[in-house]
Amino acid sequence: MDLVQRRQQLRQKQVEKVKKFRQSNQSSSDAIEKQRDREQMKKEIKQELSQESLNIENSDGVTFARVMDIVGPTQMKPIVTNGVWKGTEQISEKMEEDDDNATDDQQQKQIDSKQKKADQIKKQVLLKKLQAVRQGGGSDIMASYSWRDDKNMRINKILNSWLVMNDNVYLGNPNLKKANTPIEFSQDNILEFLKCKDDPVYFARKYIKIVSLDEGLVSFNMYDFQEKLIRRFHENRFNICKMPRQTGKSTTCISYLLHYAVFNDNVNIAVLANKASTARDLLGRLQLAYENLPNWMQQGIISWNKGSLELENGSKISANSTSSSAVRGGSYNVIFLDEFAFIPNHIADDFFASVYPTITSGQSTKVIIVSTPRGMNHFYRMWHDSEKGKSEYVPTDVHWSEVPGRDAEWKEQTIANTSEQQFKIEFECEFLGSVNTLINAAKLKNLVYEEPITRNAGLDIYREPEKDHSYLMTVDVARGLGNDYSAFLVFDITEFPYKVVAKYRNNEIKPMLFPNIIHDVAKGYNEAFLLIEVNDIGDQVASILQFDLEYENLLMASMRGRNGQIVGQGFSGKKSQLGVRTTAAVKKLGCSNLKTMLEDDKILLWDYDIISELTTFAQKHNSFEAEEGCNDDLAMCLVLFAWVCAQDYFKEMTDNDIRKRLYDERKNEIEQDMAPFGFIADGFEDIDSFVDNEGDRWNVDEYGDRSYMWDYRWLYLVGKILEYLL
Repeated sequence: MDLVQRRQQLRQKQVEKVKKFRQSNQSSSDAIEKQRDREQMKKEIKQELSQESLNIENSDGVTFARVMDIVGPTQMKPIVTNGVWKGTEQISEKMEEDDDNATDDQQQKQIDSKQKKADQIKKQVLLKKLQAVRQGGGSDIMASYSWRDDKNMRINKILNSWLVMNDNVYLGNPNLKKANTPIEFSQDNILEFLKCKDDPVYFARKYIKIVSLDEGLVSFNMYDFQEKLIRRFHENRFNICKMPRQTGKSTTCISYLLHYAVFNDNVNIAVLANKASTARDLLGRLQLAYENLPNWMQQGIISWNKGSLELENGSKISANSTSSSAVRGGSYNVIFLDEFAFIPNHIADDFFASVYPTITSGQSTKVIIVSTPRGMNHFYRMWHDSEKGKSEYVPTDVHWSEVPGRDAEWKEQTIANTSEQQFKIEFECEFLGSVNTLINAAKLKNLVYEEPITRNAGLDIYREPEKDHSYLMTVDVARGLGNDYSAFLVFDITEFPYKVVAKYRNNEIKPMLFPNIIHDVAKGYNEAFLLIEVNDIGDQVASILQFDLEYENLLMASMRGRNGQIVGQGFSGKKSQLGVRTTAAVKKLGCSNLKTMLEDDKILLWDYDIISELTTFAQKHNSFEAEEGCNDDLAMCLVLFAWVCAQDYFKEMTDNDIRKRLYDERKNEIEQDMAPFGFIADGFEDIDSFVDNEGDRWNVDEYGDRSYMWDYRWLYLVGKILEYLL
């Protein structure tokens, strides 16, 4: 009973709703107006179809594609039977049939359906009229309708965008123009095009769009240093820029690259970064800027991908990671290297070896290198070579204070959120290297490299052998695979300070050929002493030198209990071996001694590769080693040298006790620092000594920066007087 009653209630409610709708529909003036519009619209449709030469017949019919070519795209769903267009007349007949057969309970649905179809027909007629106007039709065509102004403007805008998109866009992207699309330039367009071509700064400022974190898509409002960068890119072939983080350096570069591609025909541009994903991100920014260029300024698109694009004028842009294979085999007009300091040294060397023929193949080829410093690596070398005028690269240095909004308060806040050393590296752009390096950052900063006297196949000579000088070589042996290098250093140990006079570094030399090179260099440097690391394949190298080449001055090591390995010459000790095994104890002592000797200027070195490795030779757990992607082969040669300097056998070789000398010098420094100051000199008096109020005599040394408290000359005089009296 409850269910039956509920159904009756629902039916009654439905009947009441229908009655209310009929009453409101009959009394409403809007409903009458709509009905009149529908009748008038039917008449106009039939009249328009009779005037248009569409040849739409029920017997033959035409395809929907043909109708779309004439009328244009619409949002309506046409009546199609077996793929054949049956015309709009059937739509009118269907509307009349639906009006006659509608029941009371379906009245609302029928009204909505008719209104929807009427709107669709109106759009169709409007499309035909719009097409006729585009083809040169008269204004009387557009005047036959009495639409409301707001609705007419809205529909015209939508339909026009549909037509433009269908004719001109690339793969459905309304912001891109496909190739071979005719464009009519106005006089203003021509003048603006020429102005942008001649002035890349004007082009970037007016037409480049970027994505701001706070405001979204905005115009590129350049700073003064960014304008300077673009002008230097435009005027010079080779540019290198040392810039802090978050200064818009990448955006500035891609703005110029976009200008170069749009306004130059048949150019090839390479966007390279330390990672392929970073390079594709840079290309994505360039593509975004291109999509927001005016349609008349754009070149038609041939191809448009995540890693490359090609324009109608023949210009191509590709994005890849920085490697030797990235540009091999191709010819490039512009090569952009982003964050080049973060490329490993061996990759950077291979890259320039492969890219150099590409750069020199043309007279206008450009190279743009932009990066934040990261230690004294290849970027450091290229930067300082450009500053000294040793290369064609034009250096551009940007300070963090040139960015608006960055002041002393911002600096303090940034240091508080990070660290002072990180701020110096990333914003002050200092070549300080890694954090927690073995050698003090201030010392590394003051190390200066020189060009070798001779250079051949990995061997760099800084000082020729001298007669009666003693030399020592430390050797680190690798397998000759990948990023691992075989290396050795030659030290002049005749006198303080010790000097690095030669260096060898090669990652392709085979271990069986390496002994011959060591033998020849050691013989040339007055039969130099040899100390070889024998942890891995170095044992075979040492054996070849000892037994096959019969080299005499090969140092050996033996175990001495708690003292660990002791250097000697010959197999006199227990568990003697050719060379030395780099244990934790050996490395710890060598690192400690190396730090003291380098920071106290007891070792002089001028090699760029050595300095570069020291900037990334940092603490890891309880030891020191190279950071990921870096090398420490030369650094370990230095560690071995510092270790052998602490051995007793080294004193017999050189008559120098390095430990005692370092101890005495350090003791003297401590005593001088602890000496009290009993006077203040104003600099106007030229005195050698004076006596204070207590009768003590003070002496001033020749530099005027130190004083000695006690003068014992008066004791000597008193003693002589007493001896004479007695």
